[in-house]
Amino acid sequence: MKFPSRQVAKRIWYILFGLFMAEAAGLFVIAPYWNGGAIVGGIHALACLAAGTGVTFLLLATTDPGTAFSTRANRYLFAVLGGTAFNLVLTWGLWAVGYPIANGTVRRGLMAENYWLGPAVLAYSVIVWLIYRAGLNKESQIAKH
Repeated sequence: MKFPSRQVAKRIWYILFGLFMAEAAGLFVIAPYWNGGAIVGGIHALACLAAGTGVTFLLLATTDPGTAFSTRANRYLFAVLGGTAFNLVLTWGLWAVGYPIANGTVRRGLMAENYWLGPAVLAYSVIVWLIYRAGLNKESQIAKH
């Protein structure tokens, strides 16, 4: 089985990024009108999730895959963590300014004490990015020799 070239894969990631960001924007726009605005908070939470997924695809599009299995795995882990961190920070930030958001954490009244979760996942994604970049640098050093 032949895999698509890196350029084709990169274009696919960019297309998926655009689709998910358009979906997120559409959900934010349509939320007040959907079902008479009865579930506006839930739709906004879903829009944040779609935006986080879009950021995951953007991170995949902008990073090089490398050749080693560990480098590729760290690339995907970084992308997933970056998208998750975006979702968490966006959701918490919108909740903090009073924007209507409804997810399980908000419904249970635990959002205020979970302020640390988004920054912690963001910090972990930076650590994984550093490990990923070290793997890429190691691969390029081996290729030179």
